[in-house]
Amino acid sequence: MFSKTLAKKTLAVSASLALAFGGALALSGSAQAVDATGTVLTFEADDTLGAAAAAFEGGASAIVDGSGGHAGKVLQFTKLASGQQWSGANLVLVDNNLRVTTGDLPVVTMDVWSGASVATPVMFKLQSAGGWPGSHTCAKAVEAQPGWNSLTFDMSTAKCTDTDNGWANESYQTGVSYIVAAVFPDFSDDDSTYTGAPNQAKADQVYLIDNISFNGAVAAAPTAKISGPSKKVLRVVLDHAAGQHATVKIKGVRTWTSSGTFTDGVKTLNFSVPSGTYKVTVTVGSTTVTKTQVVK
Repeated sequence: MFSKTLAKKTLAVSASLALAFGGALALSGSAQAVDATGTVLTFEADDTLGAAAAAFEGGASAIVDGSGGHAGKVLQFTKLASGQQWSGANLVLVDNNLRVTTGDLPVVTMDVWSGASVATPVMFKLQSAGGWPGSHTCAKAVEAQPGWNSLTFDMSTAKCTDTDNGWANESYQTGVSYIVAAVFPDFSDDDSTYTGAPNQAKADQVYLIDNISFNGAVAAAPTAKISGPSKKVLRVVLDHAAGQHATVKIKGVRTWTSSGTFTDGVKTLNFSVPSGTYKVTVTVGSTTVTKTQVVK
């Protein structure tokens, strides 16, 4: 669900800009009130902001069903072998009338599934109004492993520039209204401080992106559903569990703890138990659910 959770802050801006990197989409607009409300892009049917996301410079994008057990809709981005290494996806454009970060809330998080066979960089980029190549821009790259990742971009430590004033090495500016954003899977060149895995050769890599959270918003918390769907089976279904540990306590029978964090947003756990009534406690991340469950 498209989520807005924080009090609004507004300011007036006028903008004529192109997002992120050479060849990205150019837009123009008049004075607007910019909303700094906490927001999560989920790409579900009611997420009108996420629906506007679009690839550029030889990438391809579509909103599709989640893969690998990840619930709901996700943004699928394909870095085409025929496209540019710096191809990416516009996430938030100035016409959406939204401020992506504020000075005291510079951290952006997102879930990313990488279809590459090795670790690759993922870069997130902010831009203020002013038009490419002008205005303030900030880029932060982090490393993603194959499969699902929970990535954190602390833009207060990003590599920034201010082309309008000729500053090549600028820090994140708390007073600047960063109102456009893009993501660049398998690209890190705009963040000279990045030290992780290098860009890979383009080979139609597929990336899935979900739960992009900024301005202090938080994606949906983990959930656990307990049931007895069939004879002598106790089932626990975890949702929004990517990056979390879990413990399942079936009183009088067993305690099960995950050996590591989950890589899927949805995880189904089946436990074979004798027929009976059980007190079941499930803890996933900071969420705990307790239920008395009858198993036939």
